[in-house]
This record gives sequence, C-alpha cells and structure tokens, in this order.
Amino acid sequence: MTSYINAPSYNITIEEANLENLWYTLNEGNDIVITSLTGVIESDVWEGLSNGNVTISFYAEDKAENIASEGITVLKKGKSRVIPFGSTFVIIGIISCASVIQIILRRKKFSAS
Repeated sequence: MTSYINAPSYNITIEEANLENLWYTLNEGNDIVITSLTGVIESDVWEGLSNGNVTISFYAEDKAENIASEGITVLKKGKSRVIPFGSTFVIIGIISCASVIQIILRRKKFSAS
C-alpha cells in the first residue's frame, strides 16, 4: 500500500467519448468535482482526514447518465513533529546556561553564609 504525508496526485484514464462529469470522494465523503484527468487531491480535505487508510474513489458520468467508478486505498501518514537539528543545540545551550547561572548563585549564597 502506498503511503502519503501530503495530498497525493492522480492521473486517471477514461475511455468515454461522451464524458460529462468527473468527481472523487475520500472515504465516501462529499463529492469533489474535478475538470481534469490529472491533478492533486485537495490538500485542505486531505489534511482534515485522520491518519490511516483512506479510500479514494473516482467517478465518471457520461451524457446518458451512466456512472462508472474506480477506487484505491492509500495510507495517510501524519507529519513528523521532530525538533529541527539546529533547534536541539539551542535548547541544550539554554539549559546549560541556566544550570551554570544556578550553580554560581548557589555558590555565592553558600559562601555568604
């Protein structure tokens, strides 16, 4: 199963001379109308989905109102919440400075007694 963090792109093929309407749904939700056979799943809708399996169903309707569909299930993964490498050094630096200041203040307080 293919997994995605960001909204996936699509490239569908339809062999129908009298194509009238195209749309897709995510997990059988609201219809999202599309006008092209290629594109990207709407990112706002994608971001609103929970992590896990997502079924993307594409629909095509011809002028005689015949509807055909095809679906695929993909895995939606959440974005990593890792602290950037440079930020880690900043945090360690701040903690180190605070520790040194605290040690100095304790020594001054102890020697004043």
